Amino acid sequence: MRSPRSFLAAVSGHLAGRQAPAAPGHHSLPVRTLQTLAQREPVRLKKLSAPDTGILELTLERPEVKNAISWELMTRLRGAIHKIEADATAKVVLVASSGPGVFCAGADLKERRHMSSSHVKEYANSLRSTFSYFEALSIPTIAVIEGAALGGENATLGLPETGLAIIPGTILPNLFSSGIKNGTCNYDDNCPRKINNYDENWVHAFNCRLANYCVPAGEAYGKALELAREMTKKGPLGVRMAKKAIDQGMEVADMRSALAVEGECYEQLLHTQDRLEGLAAFADKREPVYTGELWLASGIVELRLERPEARNAIGKEMLKGLRSAMDKVGADPTANVVLVASSVPKVFCAGADLKERRLMGPSEVREFVNTLRATFSSFEALPIPTIAVVEGAAFGGGLELALSCDLRICGESATFSLPETGLAIIPGAGGTQRLPRIVGRARAKELIFTGRRFDATEAVNMGVVNYCVPGGEAYQKALELAREINQKGPLAIRMAKKAINEGMEVDLSSALAVEEECYEQVLHTRDRLEGLAAFAEKRRPLYTGK
Repeated sequence: MRSPRSFLAAVSGHLAGRQAPAAPGHHSLPVRTLQTLAQREPVRLKKLSAPDTGILELTLERPEVKNAISWELMTRLRGAIHKIEADATAKVVLVASSGPGVFCAGADLKERRHMSSSHVKEYANSLRSTFSYFEALSIPTIAVIEGAALGGENATLGLPETGLAIIPGTILPNLFSSGIKNGTCNYDDNCPRKINNYDENWVHAFNCRLANYCVPAGEAYGKALELAREMTKKGPLGVRMAKKAIDQGMEVADMRSALAVEGECYEQLLHTQDRLEGLAAFADKREPVYTGELWLASGIVELRLERPEARNAIGKEMLKGLRSAMDKVGADPTANVVLVASSVPKVFCAGADLKERRLMGPSEVREFVNTLRATFSSFEALPIPTIAVVEGAAFGGGLELALSCDLRICGESATFSLPETGLAIIPGAGGTQRLPRIVGRARAKELIFTGRRFDATEAVNMGVVNYCVPGGEAYQKALELAREINQKGPLAIRMAKKAINEGMEVDLSSALAVEEECYEQVLHTRDRLEGLAAFAEKRRPLYTGK
């Protein structure tokens, strides 16, 4: 039986890896998240399916010019990186080329010929920032190189810019898997100098540590996929923290500082559920089932439902894990916003586990439903904002969980229902009370009496959800909202939530008294003074929650 830890995770949001710099000039592209881009697009991003869940493939597709990097390709690459960063399920990224005999020939010199010097400078700076943004992703990235990379032919690596009177200005991903067609080159003392030649082959590149593996031509992708699969079996937080420790440790002045970075990263893992699961799996002589906890930015917490075999149906173990996760969120003083999402495709939560429910007696059912109701009420009472991310089905208890959140974002394929009357019961975890407070008494009665399903369009029109976005983009929209909320004064956000929630339960006169009380709570805070100072100085405020 899977541990409750495998069903969901709630973790305080500290960045697992370096904070990625904002992509220069990035604007959201009109391309659906993680769906294959149109064939004519120069960059294609897709998710690999089972058994390769968690592996993303980013493919360069501009074969007519050997994948030379134009403005358009760079823009699409930034968009793909942005999508990777926002994907909570991503664990490893493969970077490959769809064209034979080439990985990437470098800059598009035909396009560059027509640029002014200022435009060339802007291009180089943007490209450098884009690659730095890619390097700063918190998950591993693997380059799959068959053929030319930055110039040359037949699996060669070159940095030919010195021959064009410029210097190399870019970097490459973390790991390489390369294929060669012919030739060997033994390691010698001239290796660092020779790598600037236009025609160095990949055996030499391997000896120079520019490639992790050198395999027969045509086998680089297979080797890279083998590495990626091995990484996805490891604790995802452990892999992220290992990357952070190595990358940041290599950038500091001395070993002592580097070891301090390692200690900090180790500390971040010490109290995670995945660490306990790893120890338990070792003791039980079984494969560990890691939750894939995702650490976002400081202040943002993610609670993820992960019970794919039952469409996230809520049984006893699931409920136990849910309560534990919520307790941890409530006890985390650094948490400012909570995202509630599902790791299971096409479903948020299917409601109660009816197979398990059939085996319960009336007293067990009563205890379970009472506990579920209390859990959702405790979640609703959290002092920080909560956002439900609904992609797919949210039925019964799943919808009731979403209704207990402050905000709800759904994809256009989402469906909703409170079908309990069809089972000769009623919604028992808050559905009969929270739904009418959102959509009105008459509409709530219709939906509960009939138990009918309604789609995302109707949900947004009724006010059940705040936003309906294209399928696959609900998480990104929720993350945007969370980041926006996270920038505000945390005490003010807490008091605003308290004023609204408590004020809605009393008459107007009493509600205004609640508002006054909450305002008084923020009047003498350091954050209020910081907000005024930042406004006067035309800078972003730095709130501390004090």
